[in-house]
Amino acid sequence: MHRILVLHRGHLFALAFLLALAIPAGAAVVPTGFSDVPVASGFGLISNFDFLPDGRVIAVERLSAKVWLIDPTGVVPPDTIGVIPEVQGTSSEAGLIGIAVDPRWPAKPYVYVDYNSIASPNIRVTRYALTGDLDGTQGTGLLLDRASRRDILADLPDDFPLHNGGTLLFAADGTMFVSVGDDNVPCSAPDLHELRGKILRLAVLGVSDGPGYAPDYQTLVPPDNPYSTNPDPRTRLVWAYGLRNPWTYDYDSGTGTMAIADVGADSYEEVDVTTEAGRNFGWPLYEGPWRFEYGLCTYPDTLTLTAPSYWYAHPAGGGSAAIIMGGIVRPIPTAIVPFPPGYLGNVFYVDLYEGVLRRLECAGGTCSLAPPVAGQPTPDGWATGLGFPMRMRFGPDGALWYAGEGELRRIAAVGSTGIEAALATAGPPSLRAFPIPSTSLVHLSYRLPTAGPVTLFVTDARGRRVRTLVPEGSAEAGDHVASWDGLDDRGVRVPAGIYFGAFRTARHTETQRLVMLRGR
Repeated sequence: MHRILVLHRGHLFALAFLLALAIPAGAAVVPTGFSDVPVASGFGLISNFDFLPDGRVIAVERLSAKVWLIDPTGVVPPDTIGVIPEVQGTSSEAGLIGIAVDPRWPAKPYVYVDYNSIASPNIRVTRYALTGDLDGTQGTGLLLDRASRRDILADLPDDFPLHNGGTLLFAADGTMFVSVGDDNVPCSAPDLHELRGKILRLAVLGVSDGPGYAPDYQTLVPPDNPYSTNPDPRTRLVWAYGLRNPWTYDYDSGTGTMAIADVGADSYEEVDVTTEAGRNFGWPLYEGPWRFEYGLCTYPDTLTLTAPSYWYAHPAGGGSAAIIMGGIVRPIPTAIVPFPPGYLGNVFYVDLYEGVLRRLECAGGTCSLAPPVAGQPTPDGWATGLGFPMRMRFGPDGALWYAGEGELRRIAAVGSTGIEAALATAGPPSLRAFPIPSTSLVHLSYRLPTAGPVTLFVTDARGRRVRTLVPEGSAEAGDHVASWDGLDDRGVRVPAGIYFGAFRTARHTETQRLVMLRGR
């Protein structure tokens, strides 16, 4: 049987992520027009994840040091890519804590991992090459090539396996941010000659291919880093400092905005939002709005401290708190389920122990809680019931993904989200196909500015109709998506090759090239 899904008057919601539309018992409570659905489950404690260009996800488990490959369509079950060696995962915060995919993938099939090392009392940032189904067209897996190991940073201090930082994030210019906690060492965060309590920015794409030792610091220094000419090679790597444990953060390359979730000590959690490099966020002189000074520390630049953009107090009675960055809402070119335009620039955060997702409006380095939207579960909680969300981030599809208790989930816009007025002036109909190439399902999305007749079908390279996906008839205005599973109208699988999706309305005809590879 073939599968066709048409969504009227709403955002596109790709079939690749719609295999389970029913809201499961463990789903968060989200506002009207959004849903929280599982992507995959059955894991240990996922500490971080990143996306491949074809939509697959690579996730890491903190304690087991396993690296997982997750197909969001569910066609291919999750499988382990490998295990990172020499990971120290015995303490409450240590382990395999970060991963980032090289932006040149698959030409450079590298992943970068951040972990506490057993081999030495250090945190390491290390690069590995992967082999196997690099572009997602074979329906097979990936393997970690241990022999390809090259350290990027091998000597980040780790005297105490606490306050590790650990998130790796690539910017659009190819530089990589690395967050490093203060390692529970007093006075280290404001010291520019220490790599503790910092956000580092590295030029990793210039590191030679192949295995080997970590390069010298100067090789990793982007020329536009704020301290790139400092005599101390460690200082040249610093992008921001004065932080306690900036494990999670987000960076919007379009605006140059960074939003940092800095985990507090005794009384406050804080969000630091800035568009300027070289900022000192004040730890340990301040925690949130509170003067929290270690008597032995000196602060030569107290007049240039950057106040937190937002903070909140720990629960009364001393309950646990740990802030997790949700992400900055921004235009994503590949988005098929974007958040509504009114959310642009907002910053989401969640507390690990509370499980309440909150939305901030920010301007001039200051943030405040955004007004509630329709269906919001509480006046200040945009979503509630997120189970132990270790990591959150916006994906290439425009949804907000998060790793919960043993599973990966996503929050996406699915219903009426206030764009109908924009559709009326959106111009002619449009057709888009993804993924290309494919071995199973090809999704064809199309937009109708106004209601009217439409048909959608697939032809072979000679123009002969192979499969009718949407029979000729009238459709409502809005965004729609249909799916082709590689079968013709008789239910017979077509040969691998070039095909075309053909989309027709009363006044518009459009085609998209499709590539169907060997089916599974």
